[in-house]
Amino acid sequence: MKKTKKLVALLFVAVLAFSLLAGCGKDDEGAADPQGEQTVIARVNGEEIYQNVYEDWFMQTMALSLGLDISTPLDDSIQQYIDGYKLSYLNSYAEQMALIQNAKENEVVVEDSEIEEYIDQLKSVYGSDEAFQQFQTMAGFTDTSIRDYIRMQMNIQHLYELKTADITEPSHDPEEYYNSNPGKFKVEENRTVRHILVEDEAEAKEIIASLNDGADFNELVQEKSTDTGSVANNGTIGPFTLADNYVTEFKEAAFALGNVGDVTQEPVKTTYGYHIIILDNISPATTQTFEEVKDSLTAELILDAKDLAFEDYANG
Repeated sequence: MKKTKKLVALLFVAVLAFSLLAGCGKDDEGAADPQGEQTVIARVNGEEIYQNVYEDWFMQTMALSLGLDISTPLDDSIQQYIDGYKLSYLNSYAEQMALIQNAKENEVVVEDSEIEEYIDQLKSVYGSDEAFQQFQTMAGFTDTSIRDYIRMQMNIQHLYELKTADITEPSHDPEEYYNSNPGKFKVEENRTVRHILVEDEAEAKEIIASLNDGADFNELVQEKSTDTGSVANNGTIGPFTLADNYVTEFKEAAFALGNVGDVTQEPVKTTYGYHIIILDNISPATTQTFEEVKDSLTAELILDAKDLAFEDYANG
């Protein structure tokens, strides 16, 4: 069970589907043969793993981690792709079942108020109750089952906290770690731009000509841009680096501009339309000093020490 930090951080994505499938009052917990006997595919400390419980969990995990909508049948090619991972994920499922058992043995308690607070946080992330309900439907959850799902997440998170509470020393000396890993503390150059997005290339060229004649960029954003998400901020995008997940053509055009105030002299075509980009700020690449990262690095290395201890506990 290497990657405990990742496991704990992503419990909402994976571990808790167990509670949905195994603890939410489903009558048919597992696949049944014609004689009505459930198909057991593994056991964890005597607790049986049923085939269709695992397969349901697996599909929930795929839906959450890949952003799939499993409320309707998947395309055959997508289904075939994810089925290729079904066997390898069984070990992860068994490990997570063991953690759930350990949480119960350690009398871990999760209050209802904790769950409701977490639900509120999720709704905030999704932006509205309606968007959150859409997420539930996509992943096959109901209002009740999502709360059971979160309860199991919190059981394992509380178990982690319980078993690592006494660990306060970092896994490595922070300064030695800093000196041994210089690449981790480099900050890539990032840029902030404003842009105007239009559908027509000819219109984009007219806007560039107007800007070259002294037109105000912000005024043209308000008059012309179809990017409603950025208009309120006068078309501002960023800061971002070349490595960030932005449209390639947009990034490359922004980083091709030489100086603050420069404007792209040809429309930048992307799948969204045609962009006119002005460069607002350049933050050059730097390397953070040890003093700048000391506190955050120490905290990270303490978490590493906790993860190692929890891995030992889980494997014990």
